[in-house]
Amino acid sequence: MLKQTGVVSQGLAWAPKAFKFDKVIAEIITVQGLSGLNVQKGPDDIKGLTKPTLFKTNEFTGVFQKIVDTYGIPSYKEVNPAVFTCISFPFFFGVMFGDIMHGFLLFMFALFLCFGKDGPDASVFRPLRYIFLLMGLFSFYNGLLYNDFTSNGTKIFGDGCWSVAEDAVAVAGSPGYYYATQADPDCVYPFGMDITWFRARQEITVMNSLKMKTSVIYGVAQMLLGTCMKGLNALYFKRYGEFIFDVFSQIFLLVALFGFMDYMIIVKWTTDWNAIEADTGKVAPGIIGSMILMFIQMGNKDPNSIEADVIPDQKSTMLLMLKIAGICVPMMLIANPIVFLMTHKKEKKHVTEIELME
Repeated sequence: MLKQTGVVSQGLAWAPKAFKFDKVIAEIITVQGLSGLNVQKGPDDIKGLTKPTLFKTNEFTGVFQKIVDTYGIPSYKEVNPAVFTCISFPFFFGVMFGDIMHGFLLFMFALFLCFGKDGPDASVFRPLRYIFLLMGLFSFYNGLLYNDFTSNGTKIFGDGCWSVAEDAVAVAGSPGYYYATQADPDCVYPFGMDITWFRARQEITVMNSLKMKTSVIYGVAQMLLGTCMKGLNALYFKRYGEFIFDVFSQIFLLVALFGFMDYMIIVKWTTDWNAIEADTGKVAPGIIGSMILMFIQMGNKDPNSIEADVIPDQKSTMLLMLKIAGICVPMMLIANPIVFLMTHKKEKKHVTEIELME
């Protein structure tokens, strides 16, 4: 593993200064005394070499670091995504696996692992106890948000705020199936999903819509966080071309398209569409349909459409978002590769000069 130069054997090794570096020096001195060889320590740092990444972990962070390392190990001095993954990974699991009973069972199993005895006969699941603990906790919490107990609604927070009417269409083998028809204007459900939806024919439509839109909002926030970390890395390593033409373009493109869609989702959730329908005769719009019109017809709607606009000046806002996206795409596909090639040539020349010096 050593480079031979005459009678001299030269090798490079990495040792973290934060811990065990003094021990490495002591071992070098020991080897020199036992072998009679002349062992000398070279410079502490050699410019131009790619340094390996070392993250200090503990019983809690170790599992999350392994998850991140499975997809890719951050370069030396880059932002470590595992710090954020400690919360985001189990929380997104809870969004997917939101159930009061199943989340509680997973949480209790994790508590058993946490308080169990450590030893050679410890469970193979014990190293995963903290990630199981958070996954169970967030599953239980999201189950409360969904008001979901083994895929059935519960009356933990009381009766629903919606009036129900028996389904006029006979459904074989489905007695007691109702349509949720009108909300009590003075009633606000205390927490989570209204219990009425679990016995209404619109259950699947309403629940899937809620979970899909919630997942979109969380997903865009997650992608935006990752892009911001990429921007911090570019600033730290002084890769300003990448920061301007790549990171900025990605952020603006993400916000102009998917961030705008998230904004419309939240506005639709917080708007009283019954009042708008009573005043204008327009019904609540579909978010997916509005986004399709944004791309295909530049936000222009059919004049005879009965759907209301989600936001004021919707057409002009959509045109602005499309213009921003139209600027960002060529910056990423044309300007950024040119900057990357120019930077890569400089780095390659620098590495060649180091090899010639050796």
